[in-house]
This record gives sequence, C-alpha cells and structure tokens, in this order.
Amino acid sequence: MSDASVPSPARPRSRLRPRFSLLTLLLLIAATASWLAYWRIAKRTERIRAELPGLREIARRLIVEDPAQYAAVQQHSLWDDDFRWRVYLPPQHRYQVHLATDAVDHRGQPTPVASASIPPGKHELELRSRKADDHWQIDVVIDDEVRLSDTRPLEWNPRRGSSGASEIRTLRQSLTTQPLSLFRRRFMMDDSGQWNVPDGPTNGIALWIDTDNAGDTNHVVIPESP
Repeated sequence: MSDASVPSPARPRSRLRPRFSLLTLLLLIAATASWLAYWRIAKRTERIRAELPGLREIARRLIVEDPAQYAAVQQHSLWDDDFRWRVYLPPQHRYQVHLATDAVDHRGQPTPVASASIPPGKHELELRSRKADDHWQIDVVIDDEVRLSDTRPLEWNPRRGSSGASEIRTLRQSLTTQPLSLFRRRFMMDDSGQWNVPDGPTNGIALWIDTDNAGDTNHVVIPESP
C-alpha cells in the first residue's frame, strides 16, 4: 500500500500576534505620562481656583484687575472699631475724600463736613473715632497723615447702639461713575423713650470717595456763547 494514500496530519494554525517596535512602545509610554501630567495639573488648577476667594479673604490684598475702575479692600481689624482700607483710584480722574457726621441716611451721600483732594493711584485710608472728656473726635488718615477731622458734642453719639459699618470688606472693583462708599454708620436716638435707629437721616459717620469734577483732567468747561 502506498504511503501517498495516508493523509498527512493537519498543521495547527498560527495565531496572529501584534508586534510593537521599541519606538512605538516608548511613544505610547510618553503619551500616557503626558496625559496623566496634564490631568493632574488640570485638577490642581481647578482646586486652586476654588480656593482663590478664600485665599484673597485671608490675605486682603489690593488686586487691580481693571485699571479703569476703583479697587478697594478692607484690612483685617486689629481691635474694635479698627477701620482701614487700601484703595486704588484710576488715572483718568482726580478725586476727593468726603466725611459726613450728621444727616446720614440709609443710602446716598450726605453733605460733607470736611473734604480733601486725593490723587490717582494706590492709597491707605483709616477712620478713627474716639471719645474724649467732653467731645467726640473723628479723624480720617490718608497715607499716614490726618487729612480730615471733625469734633462733635458727646450727645452726638449716645452709645446706645448703631447700624452699619464698613461698606467694603473683601476686594471690590466698581465704576468711577458712582462714589466709592467706604463707611456708613447710623446711631440710635431716643424716640419717646425708645432707642432706635431713625428711618430717615440721623447722626452717624459716612466716608466716601468721589471724582472731583473741578480738578478732573477729563472735565472741560465750555464757556457760554456771548
């Protein structure tokens, strides 16, 4: 019997195996590492952005994000009635700081008892109010110099309570078309035996900054035609 009639055993099929060169493997590792690094940086950036408002609150730094706007932040209080601010005033105007000690309403600016000019740029302001033997002394310090002062009788502040205080705490930017209000406090007064803060104007303290049109470099006075 011929051997040709006997079928040969079937050969097992070889499985296809993916083949990677060393260069391909290195590129894959580098791409994976780059993606992981990017992912970690993105997560860290997201966390820092979430923490940024809290960090600004702790630092109370004056940050000027728009140089055409007011910027102001209150400094941390070191004692009771410690009111200090850092402010930035844009260069396109000149400004005045105003102090009022009576007819202080809920909003708006009362008639000031004292005003002082202040140039554009960064400044530090402090409001001081203290009781002497026979009067109250109110001072506004600008860049370590007392620039505004007022003296009021003892009954001006009966020390029965008040409403309001600093109108700026954390960093704030605002347009120069409106006054930059720093402080507003209204005192309680005796109303038929009841001590309340009146609904209307009353004794208190208001401190604000506004543009000085008379000294404004952008303010042009056009004479009337003859």
